[in-house]
Amino acid sequence: MGFSEYIEGNILAPSEMKDSGYFAADRLPGRTAYSYIHDETDDSWRTNFFAVPIVGGPDGGAYTTAPDMANFWIGLFDRRLLNREHTEKLLYPHIAAKSEGEDRHYGYGVWMIKPDDTVSAYYVEGWDPGVAFISSFHPTHEIMITIIGNTNRPIWPIHNSILHSLAEK
Repeated sequence: MGFSEYIEGNILAPSEMKDSGYFAADRLPGRTAYSYIHDETDDSWRTNFFAVPIVGGPDGGAYTTAPDMANFWIGLFDRRLLNREHTEKLLYPHIAAKSEGEDRHYGYGVWMIKPDDTVSAYYVEGWDPGVAFISSFHPTHEIMITIIGNTNRPIWPIHNSILHSLAEK
């Protein structure tokens, strides 16, 4: 079984991620946003077609939407993707990594912010030329945040601004 076929059958379908997948860049679904790379030498923009593989694979290149990422988090925590034992292994903070003054940890494919004994956020992120992505689940507040950019401009400041606004309320 191919990688994308496995992902479609074992992650996308059980999570009801109907607008996500590994699509060929020259055959994107109609509502897909194109990705752009800024050329600072002449201040122009170009698509990322020749900067990424035509079809993504295990190292990235999936297309998704914010609503589908909400479905992913729900499917993961409702254990539609993995049984209890494997979900706990996936979400266990195996490796600690100090970053930007926060205690970040890595599980198996999922990052965590864990300032004390409690995980305050789980997140996945990715980027490629012309693409930026972060999706997080915050169990204390029971909220999900997904930001998808079609340029390579930083999106972490937007994510952190949303979190800061929520903390003030």
